Amino acid sequence: MNPIAKIVTFLGLSSLFLALPSPVLRDRGITFLDLKAIAQDNSNNFDNSIVPTNLELELLVKTIENFFAGDRYQTESQISLEGKGKEFSVTIRARSTAFIDRSQKFRSQFAFVNDLGEIQQEYEFISDGKQVWLYDKTRAQYAIFTLEEFFESDNSMALGISSFLFIEFANFISNLRETQGQEFSLAQILQEAIANNNILLQKTAHRWNNREYSVYEFSDPSADFNMSLWVDSETAYLKQIIASGGEENIEEFILQENIIRRQEIPSSENITFQFIPPSSVQKTETINIFDF
Repeated sequence: MNPIAKIVTFLGLSSLFLALPSPVLRDRGITFLDLKAIAQDNSNNFDNSIVPTNLELELLVKTIENFFAGDRYQTESQISLEGKGKEFSVTIRARSTAFIDRSQKFRSQFAFVNDLGEIQQEYEFISDGKQVWLYDKTRAQYAIFTLEEFFESDNSMALGISSFLFIEFANFISNLRETQGQEFSLAQILQEAIANNNILLQKTAHRWNNREYSVYEFSDPSADFNMSLWVDSETAYLKQIIASGGEENIEEFILQENIIRRQEIPSSENITFQFIPPSSVQKTETINIFDF
């Protein structure tokens, strides 16, 4: 099970709703925060006191409401993945720009980058809500997947955790709100999901570059899985997601998404959710973006 699919299982919401060497990674002005090392950062940018706070869900609920408020979004993000096993160790950095519609249509540009931010390989994947075209621009090949096949594969990690969660749960939450009417309570749903699945939740407060952040860390020791949400305490906007854990032959994985910009799109009429392959591009049976 890939890390993104594992998030849904971990949260128990499938039917309901890097650690990299340095504390701060910089790529063309974009900053990553490493939860394991950040408390040891003694620079002037970061207040290295991690302040435990009372676990109130008001800010988290507001963040979720903001996250699912619109019908479609454009999200620019930077993604990092680190995996370690007995015989391998891999670190990946990438950037993504995705147009996501709650109808499960999307069009996303994804590129692996080196330490200088230079593009190494480029991909594009497009969904019409039923199938996904995955276009390898570097090798001039494309493959077609059903939507289910795509989300069950490692390729779904390239979409980013935030876009995956929006596609997975936006319609469900909207329908639930409509059917329950005044009885709808996102806070209650969240509390029940946490309690029913024995999930531990901790909230801490951080200060970074003169902004206040609330970090919600979900963990399940029995499953060796953790997920952290970095929320801007003033705006209630989600800024970063980190998923970590281990499974089978992977001793440790850390999937991290830094949301650079996320804005609602009023209409998708100018976005084409179809792929017409250029004449020089060949169709292949399958493509695995993360097959190294």
